[in-house]
Amino acid sequence: MKVGEAGRVCNTAVLVATAVNADGYRELVGLDIGSAEDGASWTAFLRGLVARGLAGVKLVVSDAHGGLKGAIAAVLEGASWQRCRTHSRAQPAGHGGPARPPDGRLAGQNDLRPGAP
Repeated sequence: MKVGEAGRVCNTAVLVATAVNADGYRELVGLDIGSAEDGASWTAFLRGLVARGLAGVKLVVSDAHGGLKGAIAAVLEGASWQRCRTHSRAQPAGHGGPARPPDGRLAGQNDLRPGAP
């Protein structure tokens, strides 16, 4: 994400965490701006969630970003990790970049639009 800072445009990361509550509904549990999508930003973000009362995390589903995976292991003790289906289809194991069909969309992108098959 691009933001204006001190009169110039800078890249920044938006860190977001959602959770499934006891009734099976998704809830936004955290949103923050980080200097980068690196291990230090994710670790600080997750530690902040824990300090605010996040507990009992059993499974984290995310992309395979190394910094995020390391932060999960360091902060959310006992939580399992799984790569999300959208990212898994968009970047199959062993490929350097996302798989793009001829129309240029990422694989799985249609799944998120209303009325998609």
